[in-house]
Amino acid sequence: MFLERFYENMRQNPQKIAVQQGEHTLSYQQLWQEACSLAAFLQEEGRSPVLVYGHKHPRMIISLLACLLCGRPWVPCDHSLPIGRMAEIARLCKAELLLLPEEAPQPLSLQKVKTMTWEDIPNSLTWTPPAYHKVTVAYIMFTSGTTGQPKGIPISIGNVENFAAWLLSHQELAAPAQRVVVNQANLSFDLSVADWCAALLSGGTLLLTTKEEQFQLGRFFQQVRQHQGALLVCTPTFLRLCLCDRSFCAQSLPSLQAVFLCGEPLSVPTAAQMKQRFPSLSLFNAYGPTEATCAVCGLLIQPQHLSQQQLPVGDLSHAAVTITLKDGEIYLDGDSVFKGYVGQPPLQGPYPSGDLGFIENGLLYCSGRRDSQIKYLGYRIDLEEIRQVLEKLPGIQQAVVTAQRDANGTVRRLAAYITPSLDGEVLRLQLREKLPSYMVPSLFLPMEQLPLSSNTKAITR
Repeated sequence: MFLERFYENMRQNPQKIAVQQGEHTLSYQQLWQEACSLAAFLQEEGRSPVLVYGHKHPRMIISLLACLLCGRPWVPCDHSLPIGRMAEIARLCKAELLLLPEEAPQPLSLQKVKTMTWEDIPNSLTWTPPAYHKVTVAYIMFTSGTTGQPKGIPISIGNVENFAAWLLSHQELAAPAQRVVVNQANLSFDLSVADWCAALLSGGTLLLTTKEEQFQLGRFFQQVRQHQGALLVCTPTFLRLCLCDRSFCAQSLPSLQAVFLCGEPLSVPTAAQMKQRFPSLSLFNAYGPTEATCAVCGLLIQPQHLSQQQLPVGDLSHAAVTITLKDGEIYLDGDSVFKGYVGQPPLQGPYPSGDLGFIENGLLYCSGRRDSQIKYLGYRIDLEEIRQVLEKLPGIQQAVVTAQRDANGTVRRLAAYITPSLDGEVLRLQLREKLPSYMVPSLFLPMEQLPLSSNTKAITR
């Protein structure tokens, strides 16, 4: 369904812009032709997963489609990943090819992995895609793990198609998706799946926005205004950042019709402020782990929800999978759910998400985690992995990593408590060689300042 539907959109509107990032554009016809050419090349190079290293260049989307066409799993690696972590990802998923769609900000060389730039790829190859199978792995995304290593999550084409069908079954999202979908998340973060699914399957335009534009909100708003962004897909953290600027309102951005939110909890104050700034905008709050293809349920935030202490994250009568509770934990079962982690035994039975929740009047609410896992800037982070990496650094005897939260329960920063006390900047530089930037604590404190609970246990969440 995915490739067939994209092909039909291309056939009907070949010159329409499919992907835009700054001044770089790709029409549907260009995207299809370049993806087919790259697929022909990738088919000759092997069958193993393809590491694709880049940020928001349109060639990243060419690479994604090419991998889908030839049946090689797409493994997106953002510029925030250090080389050491990329090498570990390549080892875990047995990748043999590293593709550079854009110039890398650092020299890249991975053992037993062939590195190829865009200039190394012939652009004259032709490709007739065969019928593809839903069991084929579409992509593998890596998240933080408790073992001290990244954890690989393979998502099949069937998983993607089930998610896409659920996403576009909501008319409040499907209609603006036919126009311009504004991307915020890195393409190595599963929230981005909602971006490209919504845009490319609806015949709309995917507007990729860079970190630099997002750090300068005036530039970000200008992009949305100039290209008439209709559907914004982002994390609640980024939405709160936008709301800090008073120009983020319906009068300044009249084309914005809907916002799809996922990746972390949406607070009542943030939702209320959005409804004040954009009275007629559709605010869609969604829930789902990476293992279940971005999101499995969601709902439009209504005025009556704003009087509650906590917002619901989904309507169970219109979910993408079967959602049940066992001892307060959310379990997921259905066509969006993956079949098991890379290098581990297949999943048996419904997937235990680790998220705690409750159901009230047919609506799902999330209330925390069973483990030390947190959501920070939309990313899923296991504090145990950071601790293990810290304790392997020279001079560190013991470490505890905590998440410091605001009054709404939102994680504002990561703090590391260590023994003995060492220079924080030195530790920060050492960690950046092993962990993504968003997993590096911003604060390093001696262990004697560790906050304790009433039973003298360390407060880590």
